[in-house]
Amino acid sequence: MRGGNASVALFQRNVNGFISTLTSDVPDGEFGTLRLTRPFNSGRGRIRGFEAGFRTFLRASFLSDFLDNFGVLANYTYIDATNELPALAAGDQPGRQAFTNVSKHIANAAVFYENKVMSLRAAYNYRSSFVSEYSSTNADPVFRPLVEDGRGSLDVNATLSPVENITLYASATNILGEAAQNRRAFNDAGDSFPFQTRFLESVYRLGVRFRF
Repeated sequence: MRGGNASVALFQRNVNGFISTLTSDVPDGEFGTLRLTRPFNSGRGRIRGFEAGFRTFLRASFLSDFLDNFGVLANYTYIDATNELPALAAGDQPGRQAFTNVSKHIANAAVFYENKVMSLRAAYNYRSSFVSEYSSTNADPVFRPLVEDGRGSLDVNATLSPVENITLYASATNILGEAAQNRRAFNDAGDSFPFQTRFLESVYRLGVRFRF
């Protein structure tokens, strides 16, 4: 009999020396000024948070056997991650600052159908805004965070195995085609301006797998 599960977990870890990305304008004798992005080791920091999730099939006496193959799953993660920035930026942003490329909120939800012949799944994934790097410019020599806005992605995939050794599959990734946008702070109050927009493509795949 198919069942379900639910889980909750707490976590905390002290860290030291994680890699942070810093971008700045650097003078060059041949080309004038170069815009360089470089990795640096950060100082001491801490990662803590919790995760909760569940997965279950739709089983109930009043539902048909067909619906027994439907299921849902969801999970949510909260992360509080801060560390001391590398020495090059620590004077501008003292104390512990946000980790780069770590969202505070991450959530996933999916509905699916599975039997011996076919599998269908639709999933939505979301992450909240996060600092992608700390940067400075000649016009604003203070290192400030470059923040990427939160965004979601809707993905669908399906497989069909009409015979034992052949599987047909189809998938669609980022169906909504949501763009990735980031903002750069320009003062100590945290006010920011739009810095960059990247249009993320939707990807569709069809294929056949043979097993022998």
